[in-house]
Amino acid sequence: MKIKLCLALLLFLAGAGTAQASGRHGLILNAEGPLELFASMGANYDLYDVPVGEDRPSISDFYLYYGMNRYTATLEGKTGETVTLFAQPDFGKKAGYLIIRKLDDRPVWLLDLAGFPPDTWHRVPAQGRYGAYEVYFHPAPDFDKNIASVKWGRWWQGETPGS
Repeated sequence: MKIKLCLALLLFLAGAGTAQASGRHGLILNAEGPLELFASMGANYDLYDVPVGEDRPSISDFYLYYGMNRYTATLEGKTGETVTLFAQPDFGKKAGYLIIRKLDDRPVWLLDLAGFPPDTWHRVPAQGRYGAYEVYFHPAPDFDKNIASVKWGRWWQGETPGS
């Protein structure tokens, strides 16, 4: 009986965490690291929210910032919403960056921030409940472990970020 009660409590907490996460808008960075156990029990200790339009020259206020966590990301918002993740504070480009542009109104989920072709626009089709998007990835070593700043909108000049 006690085992069933504990299992039911764990399932409830996991569902509560999912409900909390789905109510967020903008970019949600997920730091996958030592606290994943707590996240699996419903706590959102490893999530960092960046509301639409709110640039962050540094995400050092995220308490997991200084750990070598691997980041994944979820992006919610309108079609055309564009956000860039930089692996350097103050939107520095030398340590790599990833531009994400939504192509529909469904949420986008990126599990591998460094798994895109380098220095070219790449389109990812919608899959199930997740929407389509395109990315431009300027690579650097350990990019997905070093996210340091976030900027909304089109910040680059010319036709492509590299120009």
